Order: sequence, then C-alpha cells, then structure tokens
Amino acid sequence: MNARFLGLFACVCLAGAAENGRVLYENYCVGCHWKDGSPAHGGADLRKPLKYGSDLNSVMRVIKFGVPYSQMPGFNDLSEAQLRALAKHVVALNQKAQSKRK
Repeated sequence: MNARFLGLFACVCLAGAAENGRVLYENYCVGCHWKDGSPAHGGADLRKPLKYGSDLNSVMRVIKFGVPYSQMPGFNDLSEAQLRALAKHVVALNQKAQSKRK
C-alpha cells in the first residue's frame, strides 16, 4: 500500500469514529442534553465547564458510571470504543462552546 492510500484510509476511519460518537450521542444523550450540549429535561449544560473534568478519561468515567444522586445514569453496557467515541463527541461539544465564550 502506498502512503497516500494509507492517509486516505486513516481519514475515513477517523471520520467514522467521529460520526459514531455523534450517532451515539443522539441515541443516548439528547433526551437530557440537546444536540448542542445545552440542558434539556434536567440534564447538565455540557457547554459550560464540566463539573467532573473535561479530559477524555474523566468524561468517559462519567458516561460509564454516571453521577450518583443525580439524573445522570451510567452506560456501562457500552463498549470501550463506544465510550471513547461518545466521550470525544462530548469533549468536542464542550470545547466548541468554550472557544465561543472567549
């Protein structure tokens, strides 16, 4: 395989991962957080600084285990790849909103 093909393949795979995170978010999260991360039906505002950390591992932990004594359930049935893709989407939503505030 040549380098150009590998680069194209990597772009397609990364685009698929981002798409997967968006689809997972729309399937699991929009009931409590709108598509842009704003609060809906009691969910936290994902556009503001995240209370439990905005790094990928912190967001993955919140998604997997939820937040005790809150409306945030845990989604421990998601695979590691799904958790990572979903967390990347949440981090991207948060970063986009934070960059608009500056």
